[in-house]
Amino acid sequence: MSFGDLFPKNFKEEHFKGIDLGIAILVEIPNFNIDYKKIAIYFANDNIIEGNCGLVIINSAINENVNRNQFLRLQHIPIDVERHDFLEYDSYVDCTQIHNKVIQEIVDFLVQDPKRLLGNVAPDVLLKVHDKLVNSRLISRKEKLRYSLI
Repeated sequence: MSFGDLFPKNFKEEHFKGIDLGIAILVEIPNFNIDYKKIAIYFANDNIIEGNCGLVIINSAINENVNRNQFLRLQHIPIDVERHDFLEYDSYVDCTQIHNKVIQEIVDFLVQDPKRLLGNVAPDVLLKVHDKLVNSRLISRKEKLRYSLI
């Protein structure tokens, strides 16, 4: 039993609805065919679908099978374990795409297990991620508008 288990469900739900942008969350993203959970950064609210948000994924390494050239590999921002104790080792934020997620699903996920809320990303890393997404040729103008990147 954790300290969070002592609080009623409705209290936890209200608490997690106020999560900050830039928070790292251990999430299950159904379109990944993997047998482990991914760490994502709650990056931006969705301006088109109320109640949705955009996530960027943290990977332990840059997958060179998917990111086959130097341009794609440069779309990843290093994130260090020294300042991000929720990581097991230095990793990379994948800025090649933004994953859309229903915020209530994240809240429910966190209410179920509050330990899945891992911590904040260092401001300088978050700024680099933001800059990479703003200047990305991989993210469409429509998607940038959707997540307030322009």
